[in-house]
Amino acid sequence: MAEQIKRRVITPECMLSYPHLYEPTRYDEKAALKYSVAAVFLPGTDLTEMKKAIVEVGGARWKDFVAGVKSGKYHFPFHSDPEMIAGKGYPEGAVYFNASSDGQPGVVTLVPDPATGKPMTAEPSQVYPGVIARLSVTFYTFPAGDRKGNRGVGVGLNNVQIIRDGERLDGRMAPADEFDADPDAVADLSDLEPTEADDGGDDELLSDLM
Repeated sequence: MAEQIKRRVITPECMLSYPHLYEPTRYDEKAALKYSVAAVFLPGTDLTEMKKAIVEVGGARWKDFVAGVKSGKYHFPFHSDPEMIAGKGYPEGAVYFNASSDGQPGVVTLVPDPATGKPMTAEPSQVYPGVIARLSVTFYTFPAGDRKGNRGVGVGLNNVQIIRDGERLDGRMAPADEFDADPDAVADLSDLEPTEADDGGDDELLSDLM
């Protein structure tokens, strides 16, 4: 079996799409569970170093890798088809690749931990479609027999750093942005305390439905 070639890199900033970083998922019933994300790079992003890494990895395995990518013989991880980009709701001119891992990636923020000075762990609520991040990924040559016999370079997901908020790709809004606050309102939690008068209340509420 030919040696599998790998190279680990840190990506430029990108938008996250379809982030499954805390619970694994599968793309079809027969596929293995994976942690995964699509990294969407906006127009103008410098992809030079990543493309060089992919060519180095693929070229170390197959001497005709570059020519083979152009002819469709080898898989190249970036996707740039305008119809595909538009269909996914990504900005015009964007490109993306999918990255996945068998193990759960670490997810951190830019904020340093006071105790260690290293980035703090991100909360799941900070990860959503459209958030801006950068990834630690590994470009690798497909092992023999993988991807139904296809050959080329894939992307392994290592870790993720959340950089800042971005426009949500799924159209959802944060509740604090969707509703107005009343400066005169005072929280009243008394109706959450059970009382004797509450007994049988559910029956009364449901009576008009029976």
